[in-house]
Amino acid sequence: MRVTGRIPRPLLHALAALLVACGGTTGRAPVPTATTSTIEAHATAAPAAPGGTVASTAAIPTEALPVARFTMPDGREARLPVEVIGAAEFSIGLSGRTSLEGRGMLFYWPGGNSQSGFWMKDTHIPLDIAFVDAGLSVITIVQMEAESLEIHRPDAPYLAAVEAPLGWYAAHGIEAGARVTWEFDPVALGAGQ
Repeated sequence: MRVTGRIPRPLLHALAALLVACGGTTGRAPVPTATTSTIEAHATAAPAAPGGTVASTAAIPTEALPVARFTMPDGREARLPVEVIGAAEFSIGLSGRTSLEGRGMLFYWPGGNSQSGFWMKDTHIPLDIAFVDAGLSVITIVQMEAESLEIHRPDAPYLAAVEAPLGWYAAHGIEAGARVTWEFDPVALGAGQ
């Protein structure tokens, strides 16, 4: 379903509640907010796999993935191979996975002012998520419990969200304030499109 234009707040909330109550989207779609002018719900966007529906990027070997580099003010760095998905697969994200094998996933909004939230419906492993602002700084890092319907979002608009295995950011000393460098061109790879 695709709804475009301004949606009155009560209708937006009713649609979001209906999606959740009916099993709505597959995976963890960014959850619409009152400021969202477009709601997209995709029942399926990738073929079913033994672990459930997974994003089309799941089959890419980890060593072949593009890399996001996180740099702390003191110079510490960590590199995370990331699956880069288009907006049509946001609702799938990392759902259906039982492990990540040292990889993450990039959710990217070319406009740089997303306020969408994330949930963990049909996501079988706990994750960390780093929200990145338009200046390419990490705003916050949040831990997300597997299968949870709790909605997670930062207090400020953001450009990107980078999901990683639970504890990955802490294990690499990455915190809010880290700078992010895409060692690839997100737009050229179809991120968020």
